[in-house]
Order: sequence, then C-alpha cells, then structure tokens
Amino acid sequence: MEALRNKACDLLAQDQVQVVIGYEAGTSGARRPSFARSEADAARLMWDADCVGNLAGYLTRPEIKKMGKVAIVANAATLRALLQLTAEHQLAEGAVLALVVTEAGAVLELSNAQAVTEQVATLPSNLSPADREKLEQLMALSREERRAFWEQELQRCIKCYACRSSCPMCYCGSCTMDCNRPQWVPVASHELGNLEYHTVRAMHLAGRCVRMRRMRPRLSGRDPDPSADLLRGRERATAVRHSRRHQRHAELRAGQLPARRPRILHPLGSRHDQHIQTFRKRVGNLVRGLEHRRLADSGAD
Repeated sequence: MEALRNKACDLLAQDQVQVVIGYEAGTSGARRPSFARSEADAARLMWDADCVGNLAGYLTRPEIKKMGKVAIVANAATLRALLQLTAEHQLAEGAVLALVVTEAGAVLELSNAQAVTEQVATLPSNLSPADREKLEQLMALSREERRAFWEQELQRCIKCYACRSSCPMCYCGSCTMDCNRPQWVPVASHELGNLEYHTVRAMHLAGRCVRMRRMRPRLSGRDPDPSADLLRGRERATAVRHSRRHQRHAELRAGQLPARRPRILHPLGSRHDQHIQTFRKRVGNLVRGLEHRRLADSGAD
C-alpha cells in the first residue's frame, strides 16, 4: 500500500499525471473511489482484496477528461475495460496510465495498450468453481425453465439504473432507456419493463463484458453473511419499497386496484416543460395574428 501511495505522490509531484483514480476507505469497512490530485489526497489511497469496483467507468466522463492526464489503479476488470474502450475509440492511445499492484506489493506502470495486453495475458481467464457450477446449472435447463428462472431473477429489479451507471461499457451520452418519444422501454419496474430493459442491455454488452465482480461491503465486527447484511440501513428501505411495489403490481393484475397512468419522465425535466410552454405561446400568438389578419382582410373587402 505504501508503494502505491509513493508512486501516486511521485507522479503528481513530477506532473506526469494530474489525477490518480484509486480506492480509499469508505463507511462500514467498504472501499470507495478516490480522486487524488495532491500528495495529501494520495495518502488516502488503499489497496486490498476489497478493491473490486471497476474504476474505468469514470474515464469516459467529460469532467474527468478535463482534469488532464489520468492514472488509474487497475484490477483485472479495469485492465480489460481499458483495452475495450481503446478499441472502441473512447480512449486515446496512451491517454491513461494504469497502475497495477502485484502480489509482492510492487507497482507496475502500464502506459499503452500493448503493455496492458501483455499484463492481461498473464491473468487467469477461467471462471471460478462457483461461477462454472452456476453456468452448468443454467445450461442444463430447458428453454421454458430458463425463461422462468430469469423472470424470477428480474423481479427483484427496481430500475435504479445502478448497473448502467457502474458499467464502463455504458458510455453513451443519450441512452435508449431515457428516450420517451417514442418510449422504447417502459419506465416502470414491472415484469415487462424489467425484461425489456435487461434484454436490451444484455444485447448491447454481448461480447464486450469485462467480467466485473459484484461489490459487497464487508462490515467489520459483524456477521459477514450476505443475507444478514441485506436488511440493514438503506437496503432495508429498498427491500420494503420493492415489496410494496410488487404487491401493487400483483393487485393490479388481479383487478383489485384501478389502473394508474404511469408518469412519463423526460431527461430534461422542468427545462423541457418550459420549452413546451414557450412553443405553445408562440403558436398561439401566430394563430391569433393570422386570425386578425383574416378578419381585417374580410372587412376591407
């Protein structure tokens, strides 16, 4: 860890990079992104087994690009994301300096795609035993059983779009999911909306997935059982809200509640409403002007 902090301090002091994106200690023993722009910021950098989040998603954001040359602390998924983003012309060659912490604690500098490719080639590419077992179970299911499995899994989705926000491969400035004229994907998190959203996203990411690991904070001094962590704090509120929403959908399907027209949100919000009102006023003024001119012409005749 000290080697990483010293390397970040040297890069910033020598003005080789303007910001170092890494990990720092968060709440409840979790790890969160850190943006070091000075030696004081670099002193907060950390590296351990809990640093599993993919930080490459920040590299395509305009506010990060304006900072200048970027160095990023990269795990296996981040390295694969760098190669994919470079291949898709989202990152310029040599625009990002990857910092890889080895098992011995040394820090490697990977300044170009060739160096990143050679490093990725040394990483294990096989699935974990648990993932392979799960994959074999899915492949053994029939088409009907597989569809039922995914419908049950997608019922837990509340359409928070956190998967899209954290994925480095979702870098489009205007997403199909935000389009409501026409509205290609339903906004509500019901069965059809969840199925269409995740199907479209899976098709867009086919062949481009960098195999990110799911982040789960480890609470120090508490039971590491994920089922126990699931019902704490905000996750408890999310579970309650999710349960109420599905209860309402079940009542709607059973005809116990009147159908409610879903609210259509626009990505521009109130600004869009102001433009609509201005347009309507201009059209009204134009119509009234034409009507006055028609009356004036008929009176002259």
